[in-house]
Amino acid sequence: MGVWAYYHVIRQHYGFMVLYKVKNRDLNPLDNTLDRVLLGVMTIAPPFHRFFIHHPEELGLKFAFPRFEPVLWAIVAATLAIWLGRQWVRHREGDALDLPKHLLLLAVIPLHWLTFAYLSWQAAVPTVTIVHNLQYHALVWFHNRNRYGGSKQYGRVPAAVSRSLLAYAGVGLAFSVLYRVPGFQLGQVSDLAFGFFCGFGLTHYYLDSRIWRVRHDPGLRAALGMA
Repeated sequence: MGVWAYYHVIRQHYGFMVLYKVKNRDLNPLDNTLDRVLLGVMTIAPPFHRFFIHHPEELGLKFAFPRFEPVLWAIVAATLAIWLGRQWVRHREGDALDLPKHLLLLAVIPLHWLTFAYLSWQAAVPTVTIVHNLQYHALVWFHNRNRYGGSKQYGRVPAAVSRSLLAYAGVGLAFSVLYRVPGFQLGQVSDLAFGFFCGFGLTHYYLDSRIWRVRHDPGLRAALGMA
């Protein structure tokens, strides 16, 4: 569950980054590759460093790869150096700065490194979702406001929730209470009951991979202002 949750977060970060890149015409093939590699290395390296090099016992593992640590740091340093060098070249050539993409990376990368360096493994996955959650709600609010706000074509509820940010936040908080509190109680009952609760999260991960396909959905592109 935790592995899929973390993979979901990484994929969401990548999806947000691609949306920013498309919106800002930051689509040079070389930069696409370097951005993807940077995000992948900088989000996979922190948990690997913690759980597979220094503290495998936290995951119940009986093996580790301490000799791989110098290689890991070399990969991290080389990836960062190449990416920063490319940004310097782009600056010298007068390319426009893709500020949203850079702010996303600046928020995501330090958060992942600090989380896996200082927090318990139980707190790691919920903590690294902070940026993901903020980005996701911003995306959903922007989409819903453009698609449903002020129109009852899709029903009264979407129109009402999408008309006001306060209404959207209120519905979100109410749903969180109705979802999280029973889920916590189930976790106290038995592992089987908690597994049932986890099924909702797994369903979310799967559906997210299906519904946010901007390239194949003209209506979604229009609602996100990318038509």
